[in-house]
Amino acid sequence: MLRKTISVGACIGLAASVLIAGGTSPIQAATPSPNSRADIAAGWLANQNPGTAGGPLTSSIIALTTSGVGKTKSQQWLSILESNIGAFVADGPGQAGALAKSIYTVQAQGSNASAFGGNDMPADLNALMVSSGANQGRFQVNSTDYSSGLTQAWAVLGLARTPSGAPADAVTYLIGLQCPNGGFAAAYNSDENWTPGQYHGTCQSNDEVDNDTTSMALLALLAPGVASASGASAAVTKAADYLAGVQNSDGSVSDPWFGPNSNTTGLAGQALRAAGKTTQANKATNWLNSMQLTCANVTSAAAFKQVGAVAYNTEALAKGKKSGISGGDFTQWTMSAQQAIGGMVGAKPLGTASATSQVAGLPAVKCDPLKVKVTKIKKYKNAKARVYFTSPSATVSVGKATSFKYRVRYSGKKWGKSWKTLKASSKSVTLTKAHAKKKKGSNAKHRTVTRWVQIRAANAAGHSQVVQVKVRQKVRVHR
Repeated sequence: MLRKTISVGACIGLAASVLIAGGTSPIQAATPSPNSRADIAAGWLANQNPGTAGGPLTSSIIALTTSGVGKTKSQQWLSILESNIGAFVADGPGQAGALAKSIYTVQAQGSNASAFGGNDMPADLNALMVSSGANQGRFQVNSTDYSSGLTQAWAVLGLARTPSGAPADAVTYLIGLQCPNGGFAAAYNSDENWTPGQYHGTCQSNDEVDNDTTSMALLALLAPGVASASGASAAVTKAADYLAGVQNSDGSVSDPWFGPNSNTTGLAGQALRAAGKTTQANKATNWLNSMQLTCANVTSAAAFKQVGAVAYNTEALAKGKKSGISGGDFTQWTMSAQQAIGGMVGAKPLGTASATSQVAGLPAVKCDPLKVKVTKIKKYKNAKARVYFTSPSATVSVGKATSFKYRVRYSGKKWGKSWKTLKASSKSVTLTKAHAKKKKGSNAKHRTVTRWVQIRAANAAGHSQVVQVKVRQKVRVHR
């Protein structure tokens, strides 16, 4: 499932003559330009290897599908999924959920889930639906499996895309999981412990509410072919009001175990937008944007390489900005991006996202240059001079320079090894009085002296580039 994670574990380009030393983002280059934060996050996600397991593969494919970019990469991953689908949907406690999510993934990518890797997945899933009793319409392997409200929502979303559509009983059962406060139950008992077999067909208490399940149920009930079902519209309204009510003031949405996080906020933001709660959805999007590594907020070269990634929470963000992402942390960051993308501007809701509106390539995301440039050179009669330069402030895609140094040499001489430091607020370099010796055999009182000035700008990530300018002045000859 697209479930919460449990483990919590700038370039500078210069005008004039430019000497460059630095790096670029590793995001895969392709045809589209990044139009949104979702594009940038999808570009980062596309460079993470989901392996061959069905869970990570389906989550990554779904994330790229909702982002609207990366169709080629999605199709590559879909081929890997098909080669390994038998193991993913095999008999076991999680079979219903695996089938449900796989059906959605395959159908959203324009393939046929009824003939995928030798499996008729819609038929297999429908065979798991309870046909009578209190749990009529529920998809389960048996009475003690771990199928949940999330499983039910994925099943409705997936089957809604098949020719036969989602069974009416399945939709009715999903609506029955709505609790009095508008949230949806994830099949927990009253003390929020997962207890297999304790399913009763309807929510019994607000204590059973799970925010992720609420978002998924809302999105499922808005899917084409489902939204018109009896009771769906009223359930969506109550669920949207519930999510808006539990949203934190900063736009995030919390999980009862792990607090505010990108996974829960990503799902909630997507659900709120799909339900027409634009103000609340925008707040969620803004919070998700603040969790993303950008050229403007990273503070190390290692972090610079991960621009586009979305942190699970504020603690992970602080670590990521400072040290980048390494080792086991990649799993958490990958899962965060998979779920956060749907809540970012530019993403399509799960109910309507499809490969037909997905661009084949991925955005060519790299940090724009700082564009530090020399604006003018002012010369004085006393043979002094001043070189003025500008440096724009940071934006989403521009890494702000945090330090400036300079050095000067006369034409024909070598550069010295030492650089002089300028204040971060400096916008000019002052050159001391130039000197010129008498040229042998010449009685000229003045000579034209050429000095070269290099200004080096650096950002907090340690990337630096140098702008070089030539200053020519007529100075009095020293005899």
